Amino acid sequence: MKRIFILTVLFIAVCFSSTLFGQSVLRGKITDKSEGLSLAGAKVVLLNTSYGSVSNKNGEFTILNLPAGTYELKIQYIGFQDFTESVKIENNRTTFLNLKLIPASIIKDRILVIGEQLKGQAKALNQQKNNINITNIVSSDQVGRFPDANIGDAMKRITGITVQYDQGEARFVF
Repeated sequence: MKRIFILTVLFIAVCFSSTLFGQSVLRGKITDKSEGLSLAGAKVVLLNTSYGSVSNKNGEFTILNLPAGTYELKIQYIGFQDFTESVKIENNRTTFLNLKLIPASIIKDRILVIGEQLKGQAKALNQQKNNINITNIVSSDQVGRFPDANIGDAMKRITGITVQYDQGEARFVF
């Protein structure tokens, strides 16, 4: 009899724990509108709050423990137009957004840059900017543009990297 009572109490506690400890969550996926590619390292902020996140390598983000209400969501990514949208968060519900960013054209002093050539470097710069610790990220496209004979010579251009030479070529990276 005592076991049945304990099991019943535990069952009720488990059933009600989801409503007592439930949380409102904002989840989403950020992609490039023109090609549908995931945008890793995008900065996601709820304006006028302390809530925010950064998208992962699949372009997905999650913001937990949000009070119910309406918020202004802002997304920033280098090479794309800033995105702002109003989002309604309901109590103990998960809100999912599928967001598509538009590539930006930068006009300054009679130079027009359209984001196709530096897309990989823009991704690397976003990851570097939004990383928790100090890092240097260089895209493989950018390394391919260096005028170096091998990868060792290319890596010596990155801050904090030292190379040792063997037989006249940079071979050992530290």
